[in-house]
Amino acid sequence: MTLAACTVVTRNHLAFARITGRSWLDHHRGSTFTIVVVDHDGMPEPSWIHRDIRLVGPDALGVTEDELRTYASIYGAAELACVLKPAALIRLLDDTDAAVYLDADIEVLDSMDELEDLAVAHGVVLSPHTLHPMPEDGALPDHFTMLQAGMFNGGLVAVGRDGIPFLTWWADRLRRDGIHEPSVGMHGDQRWLDQVPTWFPHHILRDPTYNVAYWNLHERPTTWDGETVRVFDRRIRCFHYSGLMDAWPARLSRFLGDEPRIELRDHPAVARLCRNYIEQCRSAGLAADQAIPYRFAAADADGTPVDRRARRLWRNALLAHEAGDAAELPPSPFAADGGRAWVAWLRTGPIDHVGRYLQLLWDESPDLQRSFPDLTDPVHRARFCTWVVHHSAENPDIPPTLLPDHEDTLMDDEIDADERTRRPRLPDVRSQQPVPELDAARHALEQPAEETAKSWTVRRIVGKAMQGRDERADEVTRNLMAVVAELTARIAELGERINQLNDDIPEQADRIDTIRDEATVLAYEQQGLTERIDQIDLTVEEERERLDGALEQDIITSSILADAEARLTAEVADLQLRLDKLDDEPPRRDDEDD
Repeated sequence: MTLAACTVVTRNHLAFARITGRSWLDHHRGSTFTIVVVDHDGMPEPSWIHRDIRLVGPDALGVTEDELRTYASIYGAAELACVLKPAALIRLLDDTDAAVYLDADIEVLDSMDELEDLAVAHGVVLSPHTLHPMPEDGALPDHFTMLQAGMFNGGLVAVGRDGIPFLTWWADRLRRDGIHEPSVGMHGDQRWLDQVPTWFPHHILRDPTYNVAYWNLHERPTTWDGETVRVFDRRIRCFHYSGLMDAWPARLSRFLGDEPRIELRDHPAVARLCRNYIEQCRSAGLAADQAIPYRFAAADADGTPVDRRARRLWRNALLAHEAGDAAELPPSPFAADGGRAWVAWLRTGPIDHVGRYLQLLWDESPDLQRSFPDLTDPVHRARFCTWVVHHSAENPDIPPTLLPDHEDTLMDDEIDADERTRRPRLPDVRSQQPVPELDAARHALEQPAEETAKSWTVRRIVGKAMQGRDERADEVTRNLMAVVAELTARIAELGERINQLNDDIPEQADRIDTIRDEATVLAYEQQGLTERIDQIDLTVEEERERLDGALEQDIITSSILADAEARLTAEVADLQLRLDKLDDEPPRRDDEDD
């Protein structure tokens, strides 16, 4: 066989890859399976070995250490695993005629040998998410979910050597544009596959037994044949456990949201398969693997997390440098200094005292932009920095090393009075109305001041023109103070209500968790009772057949006995007649005979 397979994972997901590899080899004797570990360098030696499973790092794919650090600065763990897919397939094609990529949450359940002929003949084999349009029933996934994810699933791709031009193009696209941002039409490596049917020779795999998953179970009825799941009475080739969680076994996938189209209670065969897979994960040491930290999760110097915002900022700066718009490369979080220069780079930026990281936080939130419309204004900037500190205390999604300095924050009661006066006040309605008396004052001022009475006349006219306006301002001020006092009271009342709700939320959450646990237990008990009832029904049916057979045999036996009894009765009667006849005849004498 010249068909080989591979997957790409981080070291804390190695248990999943082991299950995928073993299941592949169970159904493809003589094949090989390669596991590419993104953060292979420094990984502890695995406690298991398999002669046909190869464990390699990105360097085996021709990825240099500098290139790997660049990828790790741009992409998160899942994104980086997707970026290395094309390189892994190209490496396999050096030694084989056809290669298959499988996501590490796929279990192979039957032979997929036909992929070799399809890949050799067509170059590229793609697996569509669904074979028919999604139902319009308001459940998830729906058409819009599929638009975001793309038509084809990147978890199962087969290629032959004629598909190398596609792999080269795919790898080039993923160097910088493999991010997961569905809002801008990017879904890691997957959305790029939508362009393959237009640009490259290909084959679309429309066999419903391949890549069965939560997104297509609604169109593929399943049954259990005693060993595995069948679709349309055919054994499935592979099942994709995308989003399956050990902590929530009653839900098929965490990606289904609050309105799932697929519930495990409605698919007992799939539920049984999922339970078996979770047990395999536990036996493979998943808990121990997940305790191993991802190598590129944080900078070495101070442990600053390299989160999504930091990666997007670094990517944008890299693209600007490569386009010639920026003179220098941004400092790397994985540089020899442990990322210290990278942290300083995130803390600085075009706006003083805000920095690139916090500015991106502001750019991503319309609410923050409405609350603090101008970060160049000292008051708005100080209030924004204060909000960041308070928000981080309640929602620690901002790295502590990137929080504003204390002097950059300014509480409302600490704002200087001069700062308040610099902000323009909104004029009241009366100040926008014309003042007729000003014309008379202007006319008086234009007259020659020969008489001393003129100055008094001017003062009187101007005083009359402005009469009442100070009183109006005082009235407006009093009304505003009353409104502010009322709003303050209402805000305090709302604060009390919010505190009460916050106090009630943990209790309600505990109740929901308890109900979910009970529902899970009941679901398992129901499944067990259903299996017991099926077994009892089968036993009863077997006993009924046995009793029916025994009853039929008894009827036959009774008929034979009745026939025998009738014959015996007839023979006895005949013998009795003969005996009676003999008794009626007189005995013969010998002399009479003479």
